[in-house]
Amino acid sequence: MKRFQFRLERLLQLRTREEEERARDLVAARRQEADARARVEDARRRHADARGRLADATADAQPAGAVQNLALAVDAAEGRLRAEELAAGEATRVAEVVRQAFDAARAARRALERLKETRRDTWLRDAERTDQAWTDEVALRRAATVEQS
Repeated sequence: MKRFQFRLERLLQLRTREEEERARDLVAARRQEADARARVEDARRRHADARGRLADATADAQPAGAVQNLALAVDAAEGRLRAEELAAGEATRVAEVVRQAFDAARAARRALERLKETRRDTWLRDAERTDQAWTDEVALRRAATVEQS
């Protein structure tokens, strides 16, 4: 009997490669998302520090120019924080899109693998039936030869 051959093997290989590429993309997107979250936390710390310095300066008798400079530093830190939060939100959205692409690639590969398994099982059953038919024929011929003797 011929050996099993899955005619869509090349397509399965391509789907497997696509899934691997999407997995690498997902790792990169999650890394960028984590980096963006770390930058948000850093911006929050800097903002809190700037607000603390402004609060200390307003509690003490400080020159108006120094207080204004500290207020500008707080505003700048707030702007940076908002920008980092927006960037982190975008990184999260990108990571979600990449995850969905990975899930789709994985599902496509799994579907082909299930089809391959189903076809292999069918091939095995057919091979067993062929072997059984051959064995039955040999047994019948032997029985016929014994009866003629």
